[in-house]
Amino acid sequence: MSELYFIITLIKYFLLPIIILITTNAWSDTTVNILGWSQDGLVAYSLNNTDKQEPIKVIFDLVDDKVIYRDMSNEKNISKWNRELRDHKIWLNMDEQPLQSIKNWNIITDIETFEKNFGVGSWISEYILHLNKNGKTKDVTHQLGLRIDNVVILGTAKNPFENRIVIFVLEKKSSWNNQGQEKQTIKAFGSHLNLGFN
Repeated sequence: MSELYFIITLIKYFLLPIIILITTNAWSDTTVNILGWSQDGLVAYSLNNTDKQEPIKVIFDLVDDKVIYRDMSNEKNISKWNRELRDHKIWLNMDEQPLQSIKNWNIITDIETFEKNFGVGSWISEYILHLNKNGKTKDVTHQLGLRIDNVVILGTAKNPFENRIVIFVLEKKSSWNNQGQEKQTIKAFGSHLNLGFN
């Protein structure tokens, strides 16, 4: 019994932190660039990963929080991508726009996480993204049914045509929590800068 307790303690307090520290380095190779905006709540952005030759381009609805179009950026799909931009009346930026800190909009963010325990550790099963502005708050999203190790805000960008921002969140899952494979998921959420605060 004492040997089992020693092994569990060793894994929980020494090995798991080392594993997490090592695997988080693999999550720093994906960047998000804003490509353009529409006047009615759409944003076009690219996901750029050093492991992939071509970026993934996305058109996202910030009002309904849903993907309108998503595809690899290669020669075969350029005409379709341009048609999607034209059909959704998206104005492209002169240059790709990097993400900015949400502090630029005088907003405080807070991610409230909920964990489930298992054996020698735990994982995040759900989280709520809160925004706070001038003492008033609102919930941007409540994500359920997860099995991740960490969740962080990558950054934001503001629509130049309206008072609305896109918030990018990175969900991290290490190899010990994903059957030997590291995984990252980038999610986008829209929020109006004035409406919905209570």
